[in-house]
Amino acid sequence: DFWASGNKEEIKKKLFLKNIPTVMVMGGGLGLGGIRKIAYALLKWRDQVQVIICTGHNEKLRKTLVNDPRFHHPHIHIFGFVEQISDWMDAADLLITKSGGLTCFEALLKGVPLCIYQPLSGHEEKNCDFLVDNHLAIRLTEASQIDYWIEKLLVDAQDLSLLCQNIYLFQRQIDPLAGPRCIAHLLHEDQPIESPSLPAPAIVT
Repeated sequence: DFWASGNKEEIKKKLFLKNIPTVMVMGGGLGLGGIRKIAYALLKWRDQVQVIICTGHNEKLRKTLVNDPRFHHPHIHIFGFVEQISDWMDAADLLITKSGGLTCFEALLKGVPLCIYQPLSGHEEKNCDFLVDNHLAIRLTEASQIDYWIEKLLVDAQDLSLLCQNIYLFQRQIDPLAGPRCIAHLLHEDQPIESPSLPAPAIVT
């Protein structure tokens, strides 16, 4: 499902969302990555932006947000673990997340602009560095920095458009058969292996 992007307007209608700028917030299956701070930072934009918050299996966080009357707004949608994440990414115009390999790679395949917030130390820091250095994502050091990018989304999305263009070029480098070919090579070391024409992406899962 992640190799093809659906029609954004149709997907929003399917998910009972309004056809307005949509920001999605994720923290992986465990609901980490400072979701709470980002959620509260987005409250001021609730009349102009649709906000989708996925807390994963962090039920405590989901209940905290759901029970806060400030989040009781038709433009704010709070979920736990989401199965059809492909559709929700299609609906998103901007994704705020930590830099887990799976989520970031899915977002790159979907062409969703990425803001990285509070990556875990270790492999997620390396993912963040790779994404930012290759102009595929923006790093937020403070939750308040999201205001700048929401304004860009609403008023002048040129920087986000450039990000999308870079993501599109990155997508063209992805070789889905690189892994199977490497496995086949290990099983049959006497057989030559064809190298992909472009380097494989370096996202660490």
